[in-house]
Amino acid sequence: WVEWWSERFDNHINGLDPIGAYPMVPSARTESDDVEWVVYWGCIDYDEGEIESLAHARNTQTVLRVAANIESFVEKSRSKGYHVWVFPNRPVPALTMRRALLAAAQVVGAPMKEINPKQVSLPWDEDRKEWKLGNYVRLPYPGADITEFGNRNVLSDNDVWVSMGGFIEQAWDSRCTETALDEMGKRFVEPPKRQRRTAPGNIDMSKPWKKRLDGLSHTLLYGSKGRPGGPYEDQDRSSWLWKLANSMIERADLNEDEMLQALMVGHDTYCPDKFDNRAEAELERMLNKALDQHE
Repeated sequence: WVEWWSERFDNHINGLDPIGAYPMVPSARTESDDVEWVVYWGCIDYDEGEIESLAHARNTQTVLRVAANIESFVEKSRSKGYHVWVFPNRPVPALTMRRALLAAAQVVGAPMKEINPKQVSLPWDEDRKEWKLGNYVRLPYPGADITEFGNRNVLSDNDVWVSMGGFIEQAWDSRCTETALDEMGKRFVEPPKRQRRTAPGNIDMSKPWKKRLDGLSHTLLYGSKGRPGGPYEDQDRSSWLWKLANSMIERADLNEDEMLQALMVGHDTYCPDKFDNRAEAELERMLNKALDQHE
């Protein structure tokens, strides 16, 4: 494994095969009810455009430093966005890291959609007999052996590119404590639950929701001439469900309960094993996320 990983990192820094990492690490490799989930790093991904993302990243960095003595590192990502990285001096509970980063983003009024880790625990994959992986973040400095500076490099406080070696040294020397993350996390205030959206008053609620689907949503679910319903053969099922949710929000006169019903029909018809027995909860979370982005 050491040789395999060494080759992966070599390919990353010479630009041949950039890699990423999953933050969540279980305390046991086998299925267990009392498994603990820890992380070795946390990362916020701001992707709101060049200027706004950099402002969010710098504001977050300042709050972490001033409020809890936590050093963080701002990386320019692949597109018009920025990552804010935090490194503890030992593995910390995923919940501790997540709440600390949520608090920092909340204090500065920044988006809280892309806080990694995105989960505080992960389910067991019964088919593969292993824990599921969660969400993945691309690592900085791909191709560092070829060009010293560019996108996906870390910036200093005055927006000067930092070399890979310089970043590693600074990150190692300034790792934060779990206590500092705990203190930061105490500042997070759970937002009030959004009220369910009701259907407009001019809709005849006696008609089944299927009859009020817009054209795109209806095609996604039931197909049309020359196209069957459901995901395309090479389409990811989550992205298909996400597209269905957004099409209903943007075009269909449905309330949230009806949109959730439609998502459940899509799940049960085309991808019943996607979320197993957690389908309704996962689909409701997906729908709520889509609704939040449309507000």
